[in-house]
Amino acid sequence: MKTLIMGAVMTSIMFLIPINTNAPLYSQQESNQENDLVLEVQGLRTSPMTKNFQLSGEVWKKVCPSNQCHIEEDGYSSYIVIPEPEDTDPRLYTTLYFYIHDNVTNKDLTTLQKKFAERYELLFSCDVNSVKDIIKQGNNVIYKCSSEYPDLSKSNPEENDPTYYFRVEGTYDTQKDTLTGTGKYDRQYP
Repeated sequence: MKTLIMGAVMTSIMFLIPINTNAPLYSQQESNQENDLVLEVQGLRTSPMTKNFQLSGEVWKKVCPSNQCHIEEDGYSSYIVIPEPEDTDPRLYTTLYFYIHDNVTNKDLTTLQKKFAERYELLFSCDVNSVKDIIKQGNNVIYKCSSEYPDLSKSNPEENDPTYYFRVEGTYDTQKDTLTGTGKYDRQYP
């Protein structure tokens, strides 16, 4: 009886302790948005923190066939490129790792298999293409950029898993250390 009471007390305490996960969750919904990709990152230079991340349109239908998925962030690569005043070819580059959890399509996978199959990466790259895209405002510099090479792919692709490419436009604010990027789905390979 003491064991039963002690078990009940321990279970009650476990529900009272807040669980702090540092991995933000993002719900995605099918919508008629203007962009298929939205990425807003704060603290890009120091410790990137996602403020907004959305996938929609055709790509979302392909990576989430059930349309009942949610995205769980898994962090950023330590390799980040941001424009610097001495750059002769300024560009932005970062990689976001995340999971697309699909409990409908992947219901028969074990937890370990899901961790392997549901992990994705978004390689966001963007080039500053013109002197007009470098805007100085007092002590702040804003870089505008665009590219057709940013891609979304599985971290552990199977033989037939495609890579999805986007045409993106971005803005990097040096003073706020923020990246804002949007994109339209362009193509996939294979």
